[in-house]
Amino acid sequence: MTQPTAHWWNNCPLRTYADAFAHFSTAKSKPNGKPLRQWARVYINGSTLEFYYGDNKGVKFGEWTPDNIFTFTSSPHELRNTCAVTFASSLYRAVPFMWQRVGTGRYRIQHTSKIPYKEYRTTNYTDERMDWGYMRTKALNYEKGLRFNMLTGECIDAPPEYSELVNDSARKEWLRGLRKFKYAMKVRGRIGAFDPIIQSIKSDSNAMANRGVPDWSDKIWLYALSDAIKTGDISLEIMRGFASHALFDRYYYHRGSISTANILEVVDAVCKTYSFDLRKQFGVFNAVSPMQETNEVSRHKVAGDREDNPTPMEV
Repeated sequence: MTQPTAHWWNNCPLRTYADAFAHFSTAKSKPNGKPLRQWARVYINGSTLEFYYGDNKGVKFGEWTPDNIFTFTSSPHELRNTCAVTFASSLYRAVPFMWQRVGTGRYRIQHTSKIPYKEYRTTNYTDERMDWGYMRTKALNYEKGLRFNMLTGECIDAPPEYSELVNDSARKEWLRGLRKFKYAMKVRGRIGAFDPIIQSIKSDSNAMANRGVPDWSDKIWLYALSDAIKTGDISLEIMRGFASHALFDRYYYHRGSISTANILEVVDAVCKTYSFDLRKQFGVFNAVSPMQETNEVSRHKVAGDREDNPTPMEV
């Protein structure tokens, strides 16, 4: 079993399910959960301890089961939009995991007992410091569904190291397809193809009431966008998705008055923010993680193949 040490990054007292359950058991009102630090709260569902950022109306980021398995339950982009900054400074204080941002929507994580340290010697003393280089380059890529054995600190289904699995030919195809996709969107903007789409959204009372911005991290949207980049076939739903994003994101600043230039800015921002996810879906890497195998939409199945026949805008 892992043990807390004198190192500042590895002194979290919650090491096992029994520790976490003992902490929860002191809650004054168990249905209302037990505070964990100042930013998290623990609830119980059956025998499973559930960890939320905020309260149970916030983001559930983890589950701890009696078999001492801790499962991270939120996607990188769910955390990016809510609590990733807090995780970077405080996750190791609540549960024994260190969190490191390495890019937009990309993070590395490791059980604190597995992080190496370096000795720094001076004339008067010797200091042990955490190896931040390891966290930036060697720690595990964070993905939804990542599971850890809390007795040993080992990851049960570690994702691959994607930087070592780049398929050069697929990467060239990706870059070529992305360049053509952005140019095709510019051409559509020049001929005014977005104008009727913008007007149709503005005239849709439901759309205006909900102000729905597409969740580009959702597997259906990712598949649709990746497929558009790969095939060059840009559907009306993709165009409507970008128009909706430009229209409703930061709605306060333009009050619904947008231009084609605003939409093209959104296209660039979305392709950059979700680049890693799109490249995984596109096939730039020679392997997929165990989590991706169970969560991603098959490349041979589109939204229209589903029984309820949803489109991305309906999800």
